Amino acid sequence: MKRLWPIVLPIKEDELLSSWIIRNSLANGSDPMTWSWFFWGKWRPWTIDIDRHCPKEKLLAISDNFFRIESLEQATLKPTILKVLGEQPPLKQAWPWLTRLGSRNRERTGGLRFCPECLKEDPVYFRKSWRLSWYHTCPKHDVLLQESCPSCSSPITPYKSDFDKPELHICKRCGFDVSLTKTECSSKKILQVQHLLNKAILNNNCHLPWNIESIAELFSTIRYFYEFFNLAAKGAINADLALCNKLDIDTSLRPTAITIENIDKSPPIWIRELDFAVSQLLFLSTREIVELFLECEMTGEGFRKSKESQPPIIQNILSSLPSNSRHRKSSSRTTKEVKPKSREEVWEMWLQLQEYLK
Repeated sequence: MKRLWPIVLPIKEDELLSSWIIRNSLANGSDPMTWSWFFWGKWRPWTIDIDRHCPKEKLLAISDNFFRIESLEQATLKPTILKVLGEQPPLKQAWPWLTRLGSRNRERTGGLRFCPECLKEDPVYFRKSWRLSWYHTCPKHDVLLQESCPSCSSPITPYKSDFDKPELHICKRCGFDVSLTKTECSSKKILQVQHLLNKAILNNNCHLPWNIESIAELFSTIRYFYEFFNLAAKGAINADLALCNKLDIDTSLRPTAITIENIDKSPPIWIRELDFAVSQLLFLSTREIVELFLECEMTGEGFRKSKESQPPIIQNILSSLPSNSRHRKSSSRTTKEVKPKSREEVWEMWLQLQEYLK
């Protein structure tokens, strides 16, 4: 049976759709830009995030008996995010738990994360797991993921490779070999939350903490703690400072631009620090978490991020924390009754005013 192109490279385990397309285009003497134009015409896949979602008609154009559309869809991030949310992710909105590449025409403003040690292996390809925001450390090499070239700080853009320079581990701006990036190891304790979330995605029978009943509830709860500790690290109130000191959170690592709305843009080193904080709560009961918060004089208002609905365990913690609302006391001071002045008094005051105005 005739193939769509001469050399067909299989999709590697955990490989991104874009990575597979890039590798096949280079293996056949082309480049990603020309290859995508040949199959998809004027559609510009490198100006959007095709790993998040690729239209079905575009996948059909590159699928055949060797690569059915189902395997190509599994190479996108949508099946994973569907498990995380427990529902269809919004098509035109940012997806939680997914790193954002950002693009201006064909330029990327966000970073495609990578493990330098993995990029030393053959073949070189980019993993789906590196796009998941809770992933901060490579589970194979236990080193912190990177998201930019250490030489020029540019985002990694493998889609700019061409036949003359096909190496995916070479920075397309300065030519630095990013597989030579100095690595930083992560301890097993810090990896507890990452391992838990990974197991929840891969195994539906995974034991969940705090009597959580579903994968979506687990991710929702962990995200709430992420966002809470991210705000607490600002040290706006004494209770926040006390809690961060108690859990030994390095608040100096917190990026100033990271808020509740863009927590998924956090660099791997800060996500690792948030994981370190949450990992210390994993083996505590709800009552023990409340006692920890009370020891730091945390209030319900301090722990509540917004008025939106919270996961059950968060609701239980909130209901057990005291309120710091202050009710104004009614004044006990008596007020004198104001009586109208008599006609004579008003006339006398008028005469005095006239004298003053002369």
